[in-house]
Amino acid sequence: MAIRALATSGQAPGYQQEEALRGLHKLTRSVGARSSLISTGATSALGGVLGGSAAAVLVVGVTEMIKAMLTVVSRQDTWVLILAPLLGWGSRFCSFTDSV
Repeated sequence: MAIRALATSGQAPGYQQEEALRGLHKLTRSVGARSSLISTGATSALGGVLGGSAAAVLVVGVTEMIKAMLTVVSRQDTWVLILAPLLGWGSRFCSFTDSV
């Protein structure tokens, strides 16, 4: 008779325990989502800092190379600046060893 009462009520034994576990699962899932969000944010911030630093080093390096080339070219005579590119003499008159 007890089995019949449970079958007609639609609740099997342990139904309350299952509901409690479902509630606990919902609670832990939201806590896990928060820690996942923090982890994602921290990873993104670290990637941004490292990527930005690498880009800054690259930009400074390219700028310094351009400045060094302009220093070498600015020491040349005017006729060399005009004729050397036309005649293909760039390597004869513009060497980086002269500037050091």
